Amino acid sequence: MENINKFERGFEVKKELPWDAKNEIIKEDLEGIRERRDYWRKSTTRTEFARLSMAMKILNPEEELNINQDDWQDMRKSLEFLRTNQDWENFSKQALAMKILNPVEDMRLNNKDAWQNMGKELKSLKGRYETGRFFSLAATMRIIGHAAPDQLYFDQKAQHDLEESLKTCREIAKEKGNWEQFTEHALAANFLYPPNKSPNLTQEDWEGMRKKLDEYRKESHWSAFAEQAVAMKILTNHKGGKIHLGRGLEIE
Repeated sequence: MENINKFERGFEVKKELPWDAKNEIIKEDLEGIRERRDYWRKSTTRTEFARLSMAMKILNPEEELNINQDDWQDMRKSLEFLRTNQDWENFSKQALAMKILNPVEDMRLNNKDAWQNMGKELKSLKGRYETGRFFSLAATMRIIGHAAPDQLYFDQKAQHDLEESLKTCREIAKEKGNWEQFTEHALAANFLYPPNKSPNLTQEDWEGMRKKLDEYRKESHWSAFAEQAVAMKILTNHKGGKIHLGRGLEIE
């Protein structure tokens, strides 16, 4: 059985989930994501195709994605394009999608110093106090590179900053309804916090995140819907518990 990452946090998933993809993701949602994915399959770049394919695998593990060799070649070309242009944030997201789609895919993270450059970008974001982007990149690198938080400039101060950012995002979301930013911060916390700590999501948080998901559904904004739904599915694993995606794929 392939694991894309093992953090070995040692927590069990709660039996009663605050949000269950099996019950809340309906047939029409999957059809919308599928249609959007097919649209991006025809694009010359395959970044959005890769991300939507990843989302479909997580949200509906039994889905036959039918990714052929041409698709993989184009996804690899997109990854190399991002590497060449030193777009390390999108490079990491593309690498993550491809890694989940195929856990044994060689991302060549050490080739051309990709990992080192992502680390430099991470340090730069932290130094410029671009906290949201810093937390997102750190969490992604944690998964694709099997890196410990202290290897990602995520020290006690960074943890404190993430806690404060999460509180701020919560208050702003309550006022303005932009729960997607709160969700992104909570997801980063889920992967970056130490084993004995969790984002401590409240019922109001889940209601807000669900409301945002419903907004995307009504707007047929399927790329944003997929991203929000994937984050919520992962967050149902309390305190970083193991999430089973089916067919032997797990995120911890």
